Amino acid sequence: MIMVLQLGLALAAWDFAAGFAGTFAFSAVEKKLGMNRLGQVLTALSVAAGFAYLPFWMYRGYGVFRFENTWADVSCFFTEEENVFAFLFAVTPLLALVTFLREILILRSIRQRG
Repeated sequence: MIMVLQLGLALAAWDFAAGFAGTFAFSAVEKKLGMNRLGQVLTALSVAAGFAYLPFWMYRGYGVFRFENTWADVSCFFTEEENVFAFLFAVTPLLALVTFLREILILRSIRQRG
């Protein structure tokens, strides 16, 4: 249970950082190019890329995990191939879609207030 909580916190932190960066970086580009959903799409893609790369980033090489025996050790989640494929092909797209929808809702609420 602690491993799932740690992994969830790491994913939430990455999602927050990508969303925060995407909001500021792409809002100026959207205004210049006139594209409405560019920021939301690029934020969702950056979140998806970070999530998809996570299992490969955790391996330091030769079966050694980068965070082994530390508070951030979630390596047992990725040691079985079924978990890695489920994470890459089921969890990652779902979380990217949720991020995209969240960004759209945030944009709508900002536009309604302003």
